[in-house]
Amino acid sequence: MFSMTVEKQMNLNERTLLLGKPQFDIIPKQIAFKDKIIDVIGISNGVALPFVSLEIEQIKDNIVGEMITNND
Repeated sequence: MFSMTVEKQMNLNERTLLLGKPQFDIIPKQIAFKDKIIDVIGISNGVALPFVSLEIEQIKDNIVGEMITNND
C-alpha cells in the first residue's frame, strides 16, 4: 500500500515531482487521485527523511493537499 498527502508539487518539462511524507510498503507503478491514474517514473528520498519525491508523468492539475494512493 502507498498513500501520501502531497505537500509540494513541481511541474517540469516532461514530468511532475510530488513531495510528501508517505506511508508505504511498496513502490507503486501507478498512483490514483481525483479519479485519474498516472504512471510513476521514479521515487527518491527527500532532503530530510521521511520526505520522498515521487516522479510521475506530467500533469496539469495542482494536487497540493490531495491524498494520492497506489493503483497496483
